[in-house]
Amino acid sequence: MDNLHNSLQTRSVSRCYWHTLCGLFPLLVFYLACQLVDGTVEFYTRVNGLAPVYLMLALLLPAYHLMRINPETIWSPAFWLPVSSAVFYGFGPLVSVYGNYTTKTMMAFTNVAAAPADVFRANMLSTVGIFGLLIGFWLHTRLRAPLWRHFPVQDAPARGVRLIPLAAVFIGVGAFFRYAVMKPVAWGSSSMTIPGVITTLSPLVDLGFALLALSLAHRRSAKILYFFWLTWPLHLYLCALSLSKAEIILAIMLPTLAAYLGHRNRRRFGLSFLIMLLVFVIAQPWIHYGRAKIYAKTGTITQAGYLERTELLVQYLAGDESVSARGDDYQGWWTRLNYSEVQAYAMQAYDRGAAGSSLKDAWMLFIPRFVWQNKPIIVGPGKAFHGLVNNRREGGSFLALSVYGDLYWQFGWLGVVAISPLIGWLFAMLAWRSIAIMRQRNFLMLPLVVIALQAALLGMNKYLFNGIIAVVPIYYAYLLVIRLMLQFLGRRRKRAFQNTTGQRLGSSL
Repeated sequence: MDNLHNSLQTRSVSRCYWHTLCGLFPLLVFYLACQLVDGTVEFYTRVNGLAPVYLMLALLLPAYHLMRINPETIWSPAFWLPVSSAVFYGFGPLVSVYGNYTTKTMMAFTNVAAAPADVFRANMLSTVGIFGLLIGFWLHTRLRAPLWRHFPVQDAPARGVRLIPLAAVFIGVGAFFRYAVMKPVAWGSSSMTIPGVITTLSPLVDLGFALLALSLAHRRSAKILYFFWLTWPLHLYLCALSLSKAEIILAIMLPTLAAYLGHRNRRRFGLSFLIMLLVFVIAQPWIHYGRAKIYAKTGTITQAGYLERTELLVQYLAGDESVSARGDDYQGWWTRLNYSEVQAYAMQAYDRGAAGSSLKDAWMLFIPRFVWQNKPIIVGPGKAFHGLVNNRREGGSFLALSVYGDLYWQFGWLGVVAISPLIGWLFAMLAWRSIAIMRQRNFLMLPLVVIALQAALLGMNKYLFNGIIAVVPIYYAYLLVIRLMLQFLGRRRKRAFQNTTGQRLGSSL
């Protein structure tokens, strides 16, 4: 019976992705048919207000069904790829149609302002790319079906793993690397160079709190509960000082996902997501304020330490509005979810012959810094794209694009159609391992799960270089290190067992 249940749960991933593809196919046909029509501004505006809504629903409904049948998928790209796509390429572009007057006026005066026909093309690009991505994912579930069928279920942590000590290690190590090493470097207090593999240790502290949340969902412990509510708010405060919505949301999301594995209450899970949405909206003006203040003083948005950021937070909470030039009505929280304008600009750049070359340094990602000690600091393509938008040789900041926009910027439609399924196949490989880890409760492998989770949540909103390719060497380096560590610990445990058994036999003789 267990094997049948496992098979049905794992086949649900393939079935949900097939249903999603079937739901998206009419939208894809509609976009292609519109190429034969000489549309007016009103026509494109109306389509831009309806087609993303259809895309959003076609992606969210199967994702909900998948979460209900197979709860472990919420820790994998299988769930977050469609959800993230719905948010950033379904809900986000709607701001160009349904945003308020102030927001649309401010958008019209940016360097990437796009006409309704250009937004239409960008939305079509997103739909084609997402369809290709999901095809690649679905093909993996079909062509590598044996991998998806046999996941042993284990509601307790893997043998030999003690949940609370592991959580303490994750919190201690993660907090040290994030707040004592990485943040001082990122904020200009230290001049050392940190390898990319080390920077991915940052979410360890979030994983530690996630394990505590899972433990509390299984059994109530007063000591664990007090420790969680004494330390987690401090962690949230430090995340707020980072002026990064991604860090704030991750700090809330990972404990929420872990708790759901314990209580399996979908209403409680949905309420937690509403809280995350509220936090995202509330955090947006503070982040804009903090970055603007730091930029006005230093010329960058990063060069400020803990004390300066704390002072800025106090000023903000006291009601300082000296940098609110956009007005209180500006819906910055919504425009941050919208990539249609920058995608439209990238498409125009390729069409006029200014194709991108963001992959020229990608080979460096596969050479570890301990092997190449003089390895240059790799700068993301966002700076070059920002320079292109502002007619400068080098941009003053990093401008996000999207993998779909980057593929078109470099290779045109051929690149989008050919490479998107390959990215989907890669995400399916990561998703399979994440589901296996979570179903086996192998929490020592949680760093791999979070790397895949972050890539599914935010990777497609970057460039092919830093959103997808950069994930591969880091992910498989961690996989190799953890496997070697587990083999070493397994051999030590085996030798200890043999020695103990030998001593007992000797004493009995």
